[in-house]
Amino acid sequence: MIRKPDSLYTQHWLGAIGAFTVFFGSSVFAQSESVVSAAGEAAESVVEQLLGTFVDAAQLSDVAARVEFLNEPILSSHDLDYIGQLSVRRQWREWTEEQRQQFLAAFRELSVMNYAARFAGVGENSFEVLGTQPAGGSRVQVNASVARSDGSRVPLDFIMQNADDHGWHIANVVADGVSDLALKRAEYSSILRDSGFEGLIDELEAQTAELAESASD
Repeated sequence: MIRKPDSLYTQHWLGAIGAFTVFFGSSVFAQSESVVSAAGEAAESVVEQLLGTFVDAAQLSDVAARVEFLNEPILSSHDLDYIGQLSVRRQWREWTEEQRQQFLAAFRELSVMNYAARFAGVGENSFEVLGTQPAGGSRVQVNASVARSDGSRVPLDFIMQNADDHGWHIANVVADGVSDLALKRAEYSSILRDSGFEGLIDELEAQTAELAESASD
């Protein structure tokens, strides 16, 4: 079960919308608030379903089974190609199409394995969805948390975007205030500088294998 308190949006949302009522009246306020609410609820629904899938996957003791179980939900809820491209932004323009596809394949595999390995111990009360707030531009941030083994909770926030009206997808995850995309950019930039493209692919594959091994112990 994913706990969801009775809350919708921050005062920031309502304040921004309220500015328009000075010029256009309360009917526009009501319409705008409805649009915001619908967007937030749709984005939250994607996160809630994903977190529920993590709980279901944790019932499987074998990491390979968890990977298979999680593969489609993660690929459909995340914009992994977008995240991967942003993590190697400058180099992406220089790569051939074959290199791009090779990188994205390794990146997707690592991303799924990372979830399968790190969320192996979650239970029905591990996750809590706290609400939604604006994240700049047309993006929204779904605020959540995950419980540690000692009972304390770690903020786990999902930056969501609806690119080309193709539905809400996760574009970044911020865990305890640390951006996963920012970490990847720094790490991949260092690897590419020292070891080039082949070195990056080798590192992604090595990380995937290491996670699989650690989750099997």
